[in-house]
Amino acid sequence: MKKQIYTIVCLCLSLTMLSCNGNKQKENGLAAEQNAKNATEVVDMHNAENSLDYWGTYVGTFPAADCPGIDMTLVINKDKSYIWDYKYLERDATFQGKGTYTVEGNIMTLTDKDGQVSYFKVEEGQIRKLDNEKKQITGDLADMFILKMKQTAAE
Repeated sequence: MKKQIYTIVCLCLSLTMLSCNGNKQKENGLAAEQNAKNATEVVDMHNAENSLDYWGTYVGTFPAADCPGIDMTLVINKDKSYIWDYKYLERDATFQGKGTYTVEGNIMTLTDKDGQVSYFKVEEGQIRKLDNEKKQITGDLADMFILKMKQTAAE
């Protein structure tokens, strides 16, 4: 009788150990499968800096407090320079700014010759003016702070 109990206990222990090893192997197999999947996964590194052709001419009309608006033309050159023309509507006031720009991720930073900075978010076919904290402008006039890329005759 003792021999039978001893055999049953040994058999139960053996089955338990095999069962645990089977789970361990299953866990190891799942971990290896996940590692293989992660190794073959392609990381999407697309952003304006390396994916979009953001050079060109952008146009739009920004809102203004003391006139119907400001016609804006922003020319972004490949040599990291820009020219910004703006004309106040219904007034005889036109200004031009020049400077350099950088693009980091999807944020374009314009820096004029006096060190003043402006921020834009580069989007497909347009750029969106951002506030001084690089946040999107919100409210009823938010859509008026977008400059659209001007299409050339060849396009």
